[in-house]
Formats: sequence, C-alpha cells, structure tokens
Amino acid sequence: MGEAFNRIGTESNLAVVFFAIDSLRQLSIRFLDIDELTGFEFQLDFLKPFEHIVENTRDIDVQEMCIECFHNFILTKSGKIKSGWKPILKSLQYTAQSSNERIATRTYELVSFDIAKDHFYDVFALDDSFVDLVVVLKEITKNQKHQKLALHSLETLKRITNQVAELCFKDREHQLLHGKDEFEDVWLPLLFCFNDTIMTAVDLEVRSRALNYMFDALVANGSEFSEEFWNKICTQLLFPIFGILSKHWEVNQFNSHDDMSVWLSTTLIQALRNMVALFTHYFDSLNGLLDGVLGLMVSCICQENDTIARIGRSCLQQLILQNLSEFTSVHWNQVTDAFSTLFELTTANELFESDPLKQGRRPSVPSTAGTATGNQANDNGSHVVSNNNIEEEVERAIAEENGQDVGNEQGTLGNEDIDALPPRRLVDTKSSEELKQKVSVKNTIVVKCILQLLMIESFSELFEVEQFMNSIPFDQAIKLTELLERSYEFARDFNDDYDLRTRLVEARVSNKIPNLVKQETSSSAVLINILFKLYLNREPSQYEPTEETEKNQETLLQRIVTICVLIVQRYVAMNDGVSERATNNWRPVIVEIIQGYSEFDNIDFKQQCKTMYDLILQILDKPCPDDLRHVIRLFLTRTRDIFLEDAVSK
Repeated sequence: MGEAFNRIGTESNLAVVFFAIDSLRQLSIRFLDIDELTGFEFQLDFLKPFEHIVENTRDIDVQEMCIECFHNFILTKSGKIKSGWKPILKSLQYTAQSSNERIATRTYELVSFDIAKDHFYDVFALDDSFVDLVVVLKEITKNQKHQKLALHSLETLKRITNQVAELCFKDREHQLLHGKDEFEDVWLPLLFCFNDTIMTAVDLEVRSRALNYMFDALVANGSEFSEEFWNKICTQLLFPIFGILSKHWEVNQFNSHDDMSVWLSTTLIQALRNMVALFTHYFDSLNGLLDGVLGLMVSCICQENDTIARIGRSCLQQLILQNLSEFTSVHWNQVTDAFSTLFELTTANELFESDPLKQGRRPSVPSTAGTATGNQANDNGSHVVSNNNIEEEVERAIAEENGQDVGNEQGTLGNEDIDALPPRRLVDTKSSEELKQKVSVKNTIVVKCILQLLMIESFSELFEVEQFMNSIPFDQAIKLTELLERSYEFARDFNDDYDLRTRLVEARVSNKIPNLVKQETSSSAVLINILFKLYLNREPSQYEPTEETEKNQETLLQRIVTICVLIVQRYVAMNDGVSERATNNWRPVIVEIIQGYSEFDNIDFKQQCKTMYDLILQILDKPCPDDLRHVIRLFLTRTRDIFLEDAVSK
C-alpha cells in the first residue's frame, strides 16, 4: 500500500493526488487509534508515504494539504503518536526549505506551537525524534527567503535550549534522559543548529543572533559541563567555526570574494570576540584548551584581510591581558610559542629567496652577543658611507629616498608600486604563470611585512601594561625580546645588502628599491624599551635575590649595552648629507637609548656611561631637535652630578 500511495501521491493529476492523500489521512487516523507497543514502529511505516509525497511533489497545494494532515493528527491523536513523530518531522524538514511563504509559515507554526510548545517532552522521549525536531527549526533559520521566520525559529531554538538545560541539569534522574548520551544525543545536535546557521545562513542578522544565542547558552550552562564535555564542545562546535582560517594566507570556502569578506568582517569577528569572553569566563574549565585558542588567533592574524588580522591581534591581546592572573608557567610557555609562530609566519623570507643570484641572507654585522664595532652601513638608514666616489653616493642616496618601505603605511596592497592582481582569465602561458608568481610573491611580501609591524606594535602595547610586566615570567619575557631582536636583525641584514635590493628591482620583484626601515627602527625601539623595563622596573618581590637572578640581571645589562652601543655607533656613522631621512628615522631610537641610560642607578651608570658619553659627543655634531637635545642634557647632567660628587667626596 505504501508504494501505491507513493506513486499516486506524486501524479500530475491533482484531483487524484488529493483523493489519495485524503484516503491516506483517514487510514492513518485508524492506525493511530491502535496503541503502538514498545519495540514496534508501524506508525513510521504507514506515515512514510507523506514524507515521500512532500519530498517529491512540486505542487504547493499538495504540500500544504500534507501539513494540514499532520496538524489534524497532532490535534486529535497526539497522545497516540510515538514512532510517527519521525516521518512527520522529516516531512517538515523539506517544507521548511520552501521558498513559498505560505508553506514556510505553516511549517514554522506547526513545529513551534503545536509540537515544540505542546508536545516537546513526547518528542524528546523518542530516539532521534528530538534531533529531527531541531533540524526542522534549523532549516527555517537557513531559509534566505524568509528572514522573519528565521529569527522566530531562533527564538524557538532558544526556548528549547532552556528546556533542555532544565531537564539535563536540574532533574538529572528524569526518566526521559535514560539511555541518552547528554552530549551526543542532546546538546551536540541542539548547538549544531546554531553552529550551522552561523556558518551557512545568508542573512547577517540571523547569523549574528544565532551566534549570540549559542554563546549565551554556553555561558549560562557552562558551569554544569564537565571538562570532557567542554573539550567536545570546543573541538566539535566552536573551533570548526574558525576552520576556514586554518590555511594561512588563503580562504576559499565562499562562492565570491564579497561573500567571504562580509562573513569574515562580521560573523567571524563576533565569534572570535565571543570565544575570548567565553574562555575568560570559564578559564578553570577551558585552560587546557589554551593552545587551541591561541592557534585560532594565529590563524586569524595570518590573513591578507587587514581587518581580520587587526581584530585577531586585538583579541589575542585581550585573551592574554584578561587571564594574566590565572596563567601558569605552562600557559606562559604556550603564549610565547604562539608569538614565536606569528613572528616566523610573518617574516618575509621571500625577500632573500627571490634573489636571482640565490646568495641568501648575509649577516651585515657580528651578532649583538659580541663586541659592537663601527660596522659600515648603507644610506637607507643603517649604513656608513664607505664609497669614496661621491657621485655613486649621491646616486644611491637618491634611489634610497625614492625607495619603498615595505609594510609601512605607504606599502599596502593598494599602492601603485604594487602590481595589481592579474586578470582571472589570463591565458595560461609560461610568461603569464611567471607574472602570476611574481605578483603573488610581491603581495605576500607586503602582507607579511605589514603583519610583522603589527606584531612589533603588539609587544609595545603589552609591555606598556604594568600588570603584564609584573606577571610574565622573566625567562618568557626574554624569549619575546629575542623575537624582536631577530626581527631587527632580519631587517638590518636586508637593508644593509644594497646589491640584493637592486637585484630585486631588476628581477621585477619590486618596482622601487625596497627597504625595511620601519621594521628595523620599530623593532629596535621596542626591543630597547622592553629591555630597559625588564632591567629597571621589575618588582623585587617577583624574585628572590639569588645567585641565578643576579646572573640574569648581569647578562641582561650586557645585552642592553651591546645592542645600544652598536645602534648609536651606526647612527653616528650616518652621513647626514646623503641620508637625512634615515637620520630622522633613527632619531627616536637614539632618544630611547639615551633616556634608558639616564635611568640607570649610580653604579651601573658609572660603569657604562663612558662609551656612550664619547658617542653622544659625536651625536652633537649632527642636527639635534628638541627631543634629542633634551635627553642629551639629562645624560650630561647625570654625568656631571655623579662624577663631580665623587670628586668632591674624594
């Protein structure tokens, strides 16, 4: 009989179809009068033709008649329905996707009022029927033709969430929970409805509300979740929201670039912020997942979309600052590893790899761990002018002045110096492929340089927070400064290799002489600022004055002095006549160094000031704006006070 109803119910003759459906309705009413015994599912069998008809008919009236039949069953025989809920709900899943407003509205009314409101516990008691119920509501939320119905369906899902929470956590011994896995059978399908709406719904307001409702439910009920429960929620529901970012520098899930940009700049950002808030709220339960959350931040930052990268950077800082007091040494180590990964991923190694001669990176000066000497530097801001040929010096200086500071504000993807992306329909020839590759390399270099500057800025902002300074373990802070030092050395080595930078122009990797002046000066300035803070400002209560701590302080002092002397020597050696812009770029760094020296205690100042004193006298031969003149005055005044005081006492 079922096969006959399947065939007749999908005929083109509507009169026959309606007669068949009405006959099926009457037959079903009679079957529903018979009690279904446990272990039997004959209701599912005789109601199955309705599901087939709804799925395969194209006529709106036929679908509406089927919905009315379900309404009639629920009104008159709801107490008898058991396995029959499944074909009813399966049928409604199809009508929930209808573009016809009448069908979608009738489906919403039936499932929200007649089923979810009046017969929720009847459905919940049956295997899998609860899942089918929430899936109907999920399909309505994803129906892009009916935004109001989608929002109303989210409200129904929210109400169901509260009912489930009360059932699971306030009455754990309730017979309806017997035989059910709370996560797999109840919470996972319910929360997945919100998750799927977040990921695939077209309407922004629907996505936003689904996101809020999901995180609201987690915050409201998270205290009842076990650690294992949280692990499953994060790995199966929350982390997959950010899965599209897992492939750094490439997001290709969406049909168009516009769809991707809208989703990333709205829903993803909101999800990321909610994730940070949730993690902070339930840190005790979620701290074991810190590594995974940090991985999300890293993936978010390493994107070409500047807005996403900046929001990811902001969320990473919030995550750290809001949980400082809770971090253990393990957590700090994970934070340091995340920053190490970020600096590694945002280092533009392509600048050296794109060298036509493949000479690779050549260190310009000995490591700062050794003795600083007056190494020569070029005219972009880091070099001593060693060429006696004035014409070549001037020519190089002009090229540097007109060069491109990669990653600085002028060095964005929209700049005219960066080639536009090739047309999508570019003919695939060998030359076109080479062009695509060169454009890709150019854009990758620019993006990485911009993000590296963002990371340097993040360190500057974090170490400005006193609580952060006092919370981070000394050894982890030193690891972070090593990242800055590597960034500084990378930029310095590149800036010092003028021949390489010239070859990059000739190879069409860049249209102008590239440099990393902003990265070199920023990383060195932040590095010096942090080193001085670590040496001068750390609270004595943070460590006991042991032999190890004293040795660490001595090592740190020597590192500070070595780096500072090297930078000032290079500054002094610059030729103002041919590198005025470079001198101006480095002046704030010199101010930072002299200011730091002036804050040494008397013992350290007396031991370290001699070399710096000689260099400052040479600085006075250069133009000295007010800020530089001010710190020089402080340094010289300190020198006078200390040494005159010694002379008087003697």
